Amino acid sequence: MTALLTCLGSAIHKDKDLYVKSKYTKQPQELQGYVEQVGYWANILEVLSTPEWPNNPGNGYVHPIYLSRRGSLICEFMQPIVYEDGKWYVHNTKSQFEGIRKFEKPTLQEIAAAEAKGYLANWEAAGPYIQRDKKHNELFDIPFGPELPDADVPWHPVSIKAYEQHPAYVDLDEALMNFDQAAGYLRTEIISDREKTVQLEIYTDDGVKAWLNGKIVHSNNISRGIQEEPDTVEVTLKKGTNYLMLKVTDDVVSWGAIVRLQE
Repeated sequence: MTALLTCLGSAIHKDKDLYVKSKYTKQPQELQGYVEQVGYWANILEVLSTPEWPNNPGNGYVHPIYLSRRGSLICEFMQPIVYEDGKWYVHNTKSQFEGIRKFEKPTLQEIAAAEAKGYLANWEAAGPYIQRDKKHNELFDIPFGPELPDADVPWHPVSIKAYEQHPAYVDLDEALMNFDQAAGYLRTEIISDREKTVQLEIYTDDGVKAWLNGKIVHSNNISRGIQEEPDTVEVTLKKGTNYLMLKVTDDVVSWGAIVRLQE
């Protein structure tokens, strides 16, 4: 929030140097028009809401602030704020038609129907995570908050929906904002009545890294859409609760994931 107020305050006072320092993204050499535009919006917008702020989410975490016109209860813009080395920076804003998180939890009926076909359907998501000037394939092996032991990671439930023949697609554009060149994380629990070997079918748009009970079991640094044939990996489930986490990277346009368990 401090970063947002600094950015807006610098625009109102036409302090271009302070404006640049509060921004996460590169700014054009000629800033006057940009600063005046931001100053205009600063005078007619107010904070509508924001999720709870994490204390130490790890570098690259993007946090949303929802803005409305003064006196309105309708979200006009979503302002991403990026954490880096203990400070928050302002990213480019997104209109009400972009990047508005949907916190809908899937219904019990949707989860049951998908799970009956072997799909994992009860997910939580964290992110997105970005890094200055880094592409999706470079982000793949950079450890972000969910991979770090001391990070304060905000996880939230996400919805599933149908994708072609699959009933349990997680749309990360909806869950984590539609950022390109980004990474996001999904986690779920798999309950097993005994120790057994199963096959995970993993469909992602784009790259994916998978951990089962804290150990990496699959890695595919790639740019692609959801394919007809999944990545497959044979894993051993322990009796009781097993913890699966995915890191999904996004190149451009859409991103998301589908996971099916086959015995």
